[in-house]
Amino acid sequence: FMDGQIELADNMRITTGLRYDWHPLSGGRISPRFHFFYAPVKDHIFRLSVSRAFLHPSFTVSYVDISSTTHYFIDPPFPQVPIAYTLGIEGNRDLEPEKITSYELGIDSRWSEHLALSLNLFYNHYSGFIRNNWDYQVYGESELFPGSPGGVIPKSFVISYENGSDAHGYGVEMEVRLTFSRRFTGFVNASFLQIIDLEDNPYTTDVNEDDNLRDTNPRLKINGGIRLILPSGFSFDARAHWVDRV
Repeated sequence: FMDGQIELADNMRITTGLRYDWHPLSGGRISPRFHFFYAPVKDHIFRLSVSRAFLHPSFTVSYVDISSTTHYFIDPPFPQVPIAYTLGIEGNRDLEPEKITSYELGIDSRWSEHLALSLNLFYNHYSGFIRNNWDYQVYGESELFPGSPGGVIPKSFVISYENGSDAHGYGVEMEVRLTFSRRFTGFVNASFLQIIDLEDNPYTTDVNEDDNLRDTNPRLKINGGIRLILPSGFSFDARAHWVDRV
């Protein structure tokens, strides 16, 4: 990775970065980032950020290979011969990384030696989400025995993975930092995020994901904590986390 900084003025600067990663299955990827900082007055800093990142496919979705075959019989008058039925999960070594492009506008303000605030607005564009797909097969006509029907008797059901639809998300983050004394501090922050799919998933039949809000992601998270540092050097922390139910 490489980092750079440009001082445009005493109260204005740009920082940039470029990172390169290589993965044996999905190859090389470049992640750029750009940050612009502006402080119109002391202790109040505005920030504009643009970055791009990715997440390589996991070991499981790339290499999993599980298969189980059972046998069953169909009702008379068909011949009572054992019929093989296969259930399986197969990895996909041709998956692309999931990608995100992030845009963020924020402000960090210190109002006094005891109080600091931050507020961030952000928009994310996601692409290449890894999702399940499935392959359902039935026996063809006369494939099992002469005269057996085609397109009716189950043969196999195999789940695999593919890069799916795009989505976008937007939200806000807020934090309050308190300094009661040199040895006693605290904080509380909250974040709100909504992720909306941009097209339908063809493998789901009970819902149309096009322009649909994802209900599998919690939208609201709240965190808080305090820290006490004793003169002996020992420190004590208490933290609380609350996550909205999905």
